[in-house]
Amino acid sequence: MMNNSKFVKFYARPYSLMAGLIFFTLLFSPVLMTKGQAKEEELLELGDDLLEDSPSSTADESWKLERDKILKEMEDYIQDVVNKKITNDITCKIITRLILRGENHKELGDFKLLKGTSWSGAIQKASQSIEEIEKEIDQQIGERVNAEYPDEKKKDFAIEAQKKYKMYKFREPVEIRRRGGYGTDTLVKGIYIACNSERIRIGHSYVARLDLSKDDEARFYEDANKKLIDLYQRQQEEVYDAKKEGYRNDLRIQLLPPAFLNGSYVPNPKKEGASIKTSKTEFWIDKYTLLNKIKNYLKSEAKKRLRAIETPKRMTAAKFILAKNKEDKEEWMPQHVADAILKEKQDAEAAKTEAPLNGMNGMNGMPADMPEIPTQPIPTQPIPTQPIPNPPK
Repeated sequence: MMNNSKFVKFYARPYSLMAGLIFFTLLFSPVLMTKGQAKEEELLELGDDLLEDSPSSTADESWKLERDKILKEMEDYIQDVVNKKITNDITCKIITRLILRGENHKELGDFKLLKGTSWSGAIQKASQSIEEIEKEIDQQIGERVNAEYPDEKKKDFAIEAQKKYKMYKFREPVEIRRRGGYGTDTLVKGIYIACNSERIRIGHSYVARLDLSKDDEARFYEDANKKLIDLYQRQQEEVYDAKKEGYRNDLRIQLLPPAFLNGSYVPNPKKEGASIKTSKTEFWIDKYTLLNKIKNYLKSEAKKRLRAIETPKRMTAAKFILAKNKEDKEEWMPQHVADAILKEKQDAEAAKTEAPLNGMNGMNGMPADMPEIPTQPIPTQPIPTQPIPNPPK
């Protein structure tokens, strides 16, 4: 048996170059062989995969074609039912009911605004635009307004102003009331004798121009007379024009709404401020257009409800279930497809969980594919034993 001390000394000596090369070859040659064999196996497997028939996508997706066919047949059925059930006549009856109830619908509008409109009989598209109707009525209104308030009437205002502010003549008896100065609000009567830029003389009394009222001043002084006549005429014309325009507006309110109704227009229930009495065209809508809007809304809601009933009934009959696809979106599919997708997701989750452990399953945290280093037992010297002394007595 080799002495332990010699064995330790042997292993403690530095390797020679040849010994090191031999050790390296012995250590790594199994690894190189293993990796080469693995590479070859991978190439062989890849070749096998390339030679195999690739799965047919048409076969995998055939259930979708079947599902789409079922859904299309269902949609055709729903469309047919809705078209037969929701007609213009039914829609008109529903509108009439909503008007009676004073319904304020979130999507369709306030049906109280349609009170006074008729929804019986066949409803046709308006033959005239609402602007054309307005133009025709405005022409009729214009004729009536001009007959009631002719522009020639304005000439009378100038004549009225001349009469109202007719200037006094010298030696003509006058009577005025003092508006300021000494003797305010006193009556001055007498013969008009004289006038200058500062005052006038009536009998024995003198009245300063500043103490005259505006009307009296205009009857003594020409500049004041012209200003007041112009002012009076302008004011009367403005009043006249205002009356004329008011009469026009009254006629528009009186004549336009009935004309709109007769032209197959109704107040727009979606427009705030609409009324059956308004003469503003922006608050009206073609009755035929409104009828179709409401009918299309009713059809859309009916389709939703029918679809909610028919879809699960038809899909269940065809052995389809509602499950999540690969993108986690719900769709109808066969049970086996749903199971396959679920398993694929579970396998993917499991792979994510195991991935961190694949590279750390060796001893002491070393990678599993690390070559095993050959070891030899290190001889040890026996530990000499000594008798344990007895405790003192």
